[in-house]
Amino acid sequence: MDPKLTRKKAVRVSVAALSALLALAPLEPVTTIASANARQQAALAALAASPWVVTQVYVSGNEVSYNGNIYRAKWWTQGDTPGTGDPSSSPWQLVGPDIGGSDDATPPTAPTNLASTGQTADTITLTWTAATDTSL
Repeated sequence: MDPKLTRKKAVRVSVAALSALLALAPLEPVTTIASANARQQAALAALAASPWVVTQVYVSGNEVSYNGNIYRAKWWTQGDTPGTGDPSSSPWQLVGPDIGGSDDATPPTAPTNLASTGQTADTITLTWTAATDTSL
């Protein structure tokens, strides 16, 4: 048997097998989700929540700070006081305590050692050393 024909046949079979595997394999983008710890998430929510105002219109997803708590609107509302009435019919959902932001008005220093560690046609990967003088 001619070794060249056997090698060609093996290459064809390998290519066919790999093509079949690739066609069957789900190709989903790989993403990394960075999540803060619970205290940081609460602090960020508190920073994003404005004080509740009785005349303000709120829509689903808006967050307010009222009586030491953060509330999220479940639907359009105006004039409904957060934390009052039956929770099942209230337009407000309790998110958690308003731990408030920090009184630190000094911005943190800029991150250092910024570097691009990888690039593709539609992504770029960056690394850096985070500032350590933040209040969160």
